[in-house]
Amino acid sequence: MLKNLFIVAAMTAVAGAASAQTVNMHFLGVGEGRNVRISLDGDQRNVFAGELRHSVTASNSGEVPVGDYTTFCVDLAQYVSGHSSVFNVNPLTATPELTNATQEAANRLASAAGSHTAGNQDSATAVQLVLWELLYDFDAQEGLSSLDLNSGRFTASKTNGNALWSGVSSFASSLLSTTMGDLPFSAGGFRVLTSGDRQDQIVTVPSTGPLALAAVGGLLTVRRKRNG
Repeated sequence: MLKNLFIVAAMTAVAGAASAQTVNMHFLGVGEGRNVRISLDGDQRNVFAGELRHSVTASNSGEVPVGDYTTFCVDLAQYVSGHSSVFNVNPLTATPELTNATQEAANRLASAAGSHTAGNQDSATAVQLVLWELLYDFDAQEGLSSLDLNSGRFTASKTNGNALWSGVSSFASSLLSTTMGDLPFSAGGFRVLTSGDRQDQIVTVPSTGPLALAAVGGLLTVRRKRNG
């Protein structure tokens, strides 16, 4: 009996592994955006915030096929790399760095990423900062009052410590103040590409074209503390 149970369990594990969606992806370079100073739990860094360019060269996922993508970073503990790495394709609620892994948080990530105007510097910078703010500061119980780029675990400014550019602040404030009922996008149209040793990225499911979303050009030394 135990032997039969073991065989069934082993077959289930193999089936699960076979059904996992993965892509091979590498970093191409940055797009629109700006260098900013961020602070996470008191650890300050000057980083790039904006569009990241990635290329998917192999895929067993119908959701993220081979092609070039613009992505945004959802991981302040890892780096992008020009060397190809395997990434898992996951729903936004499975974003490892998402402190409050609720459907509302996932929908807010999707709405921030989906609201980006391609090629617009203010938009690219603001969207990236908002994504980080949602990752580390969003509290479903407190709602919108938990979101502020000037306070909390995560904060952002110009690299010299001065206030952010007016265009960036305005765009970010608009995204951070959107009520749940007015969110323009849902999490179902986006995926997070996760890796154990490369920076996680948020991408669109390219039913509307191969547009993914990412940013942070690195220079971060915080080591990822993943669960499990």
